[in-house]
Amino acid sequence: MRFAVLLFLLMAAFQQSWAQAQQILHHTVDLNPAITIVKTDIVANYLGVETWPGNHILLETKVEIHGLSDGVLKHFLEHDRYTVETKIENNTLLLVSKEKERKPLKTKSGECVERVHYRVFIPEAFVASGKNQWTRPAEEAEAPAIEQLDKKG
Repeated sequence: MRFAVLLFLLMAAFQQSWAQAQQILHHTVDLNPAITIVKTDIVANYLGVETWPGNHILLETKVEIHGLSDGVLKHFLEHDRYTVETKIENNTLLLVSKEKERKPLKTKSGECVERVHYRVFIPEAFVASGKNQWTRPAEEAEAPAIEQLDKKG
């Protein structure tokens, strides 16, 4: 019986020391038809960019912090530590990290491991045209909307 109690206490202590707070966020950005260039300047451990058949940009943010509680992660989310802002300059949409330099997270027992992963889904109409830059070909950007004609007989 003593062994079972001791084992339970050790497992509980081990689990607490390796606590991990994790959150996944999704954000969509509508694309004005005049936007022909998308650029990213996002601070991350991992930044993946994929094309998809949608007509807007989808941004997925995954944050993992080892050694801190969910409440601390919630605090950082509320204070825009992982926020990506959108800025428009002429025909260019910029996706930019609001906080460019994230100071390390420290506790009494040392520095916490923080991993931030972003996945950006860009419409298929855009093609890679440089590092962290995608361009919509002119014929795609200027294509007129197709009108549906009513046929009355």
